[in-house]
Amino acid sequence: NLTLYDKVQILDFIDKNPGIAQHRICEHFANRPQGALIFTQATVSRITRDRNQLLDRAESNPNALSSKRPRVVTRPDVERALYLWVQHLNGELGETASGPMLEAKRLEFEKAFNVQEEERLTGRG
Repeated sequence: NLTLYDKVQILDFIDKNPGIAQHRICEHFANRPQGALIFTQATVSRITRDRNQLLDRAESNPNALSSKRPRVVTRPDVERALYLWVQHLNGELGETASGPMLEAKRLEFEKAFNVQEEERLTGRG
């Protein structure tokens, strides 16, 4: 499983080596000194096909570089409120939010924003 950062590195390599065969790209990354990345020619094809979306995702959210899947936000209003609450907690109060604290606060914000019961998140995500 490649991270977004890995995929951007592959795209950079392709840009610096125009015309290189896809199987040669796989070989290069499998043998690189800083650590092997193992993937198939089909993966290179998908990365090349999805180039614009991958680069847009990397540019719009630099924290996403370590992720393997795009993060989907279903309620930006709840997400923003939770983000601001965490910033307040960390900055002004000097506390760190735990998982259970985040879950409880998320539920509180979902209720405050009148999120329908069936739309509310049920997991720890």
